[in-house]
Amino acid sequence: MFLMTSNSSKRAFITELLDRESTSEDDYETSSFSPILQRYRNSKDESQKDYIRACKHCGVVPLTVFLRQLGEKSMSLRFQLLSQKAIKSCAIALLRNSKLQSLDLEGCQIRQSGAKYMFDVLEKRTNITEINLGSNKLGTEGLQWIVRLLQSNHHIKSINLSDNQFEDTDAVYISDILHGDNILNELNLSHNNFSAEGGLIIGSALGCNETIKNLNLSWNHIRGRGAQAIGLGLQKNASIRILNVSWNGFDVAGCHGLSHGLSKNSTLVDLDLCSNRVGIIALSKLLEGMKRNSTLEVLRIGNNPITAQGPMFILQSLKSIPNIKYIDLHLQPVDMDFVSSLITCQKTRDIHVTYGKVCLKPATGDEDSTMYIKGDPVTVMFEFTRMKAVDVLDLFITFDTDGSHSVTWEEFKEGVQVSKIPVRMRDLDTIIKRIDINLDGEINFSELMIAQKEHNLRVKRLMDKGERVFINSEVGVIHQELLDWFKDKGVFLKNYSFLSTLQASEN
Repeated sequence: MFLMTSNSSKRAFITELLDRESTSEDDYETSSFSPILQRYRNSKDESQKDYIRACKHCGVVPLTVFLRQLGEKSMSLRFQLLSQKAIKSCAIALLRNSKLQSLDLEGCQIRQSGAKYMFDVLEKRTNITEINLGSNKLGTEGLQWIVRLLQSNHHIKSINLSDNQFEDTDAVYISDILHGDNILNELNLSHNNFSAEGGLIIGSALGCNETIKNLNLSWNHIRGRGAQAIGLGLQKNASIRILNVSWNGFDVAGCHGLSHGLSKNSTLVDLDLCSNRVGIIALSKLLEGMKRNSTLEVLRIGNNPITAQGPMFILQSLKSIPNIKYIDLHLQPVDMDFVSSLITCQKTRDIHVTYGKVCLKPATGDEDSTMYIKGDPVTVMFEFTRMKAVDVLDLFITFDTDGSHSVTWEEFKEGVQVSKIPVRMRDLDTIIKRIDINLDGEINFSELMIAQKEHNLRVKRLMDKGERVFINSEVGVIHQELLDWFKDKGVFLKNYSFLSTLQASEN
């Protein structure tokens, strides 16, 4: 590491770099680089001279795009794929550049060694305030150099660290940034590999930060407790205005945390929750927090399984959320009732909503009525599995496609379809809410087993009272409809009768 405290130390730093891996100037002058050398040989810009000299000694081709931008306020070398020698040459030229304010190195693949050179160059620079280091494969070691840079340079306001292969173990360094003594206003951590554990660390640090106004955590794998921690972090945070957590897995747990965070937050203006497995239950929790918030103006919630009920649910809640000005539902289908209600709402307040296809008939999202059984969806599901003698463990394994020992909304939807359980897709949220004892938005094996046993006990109590009582009950009606449904689908139930039903319930 080279520390720079004066002009003499800068010159020493340059000399030390140039003394390594030098190339013969005679060979360089006769190479294909000579036209570039001739063009900038008599340049009055000291940074350009430093760069040409550095390229000579390192044996790399001078980048004309870099030379042209030396002396400008902003520089972009996006996707130039700089080698270690190339980034070293650029670093030397930037040492004496006092005009540059914005540096874009996205996609240059500078890796850990390049991050170290950036630290050496930028540690004492006061002119550069914006840095884009996205898609550079920095990894853990590279991130450590960036943390040290932000600890020593208190003039950087914006930094992009997206797509740098950061893992949950790197979240502690992100925490250092959030806790650090800096003036960072904008931090982009999208397209990394942070999951639940990383979310816990970042969410905890979020409540201590007082400078960041724009935080981007999109395209990670934050879910469960990590997503909840991010939301709860908003309770104490007094700076964030824009929060992008799209393309994660916030689901019920994350929206529960956001609800609590929004209820006490007084700065957030723009929230992006697109593609986060947000269903009706999660949406209802989010809206509860929004009703107690006085600053949020923009909600982006497209690409979520909120069903056709969701848009109308949001619209009805707007009466208690007067600050919202824009809602992005992306391509979510709506019906004419929603459109009419929106037009009525827009007559009394300034509100804009982006949505998808307008269905002429109510967009219920239901399948053909012959494909499902009417009635309580939980009863339908468990009576279906009881009548088919499906073991609860086998059912859970069918649902738990990723082997995580818990079933998400998407997995539940796929499991219902694979098992051909005749319930409406719009009723899945109702089923999960009824079975989900710990209210984490997912179903584990014990919860599914408890729910099935409760259903079987209910059936047994009815049957103990006699066949007529059972047939006239809600379960009995569904039971009879299922018998007809099995017959229509050509599903044969061996030796099925009231007696066999009673025996099955006892088991």
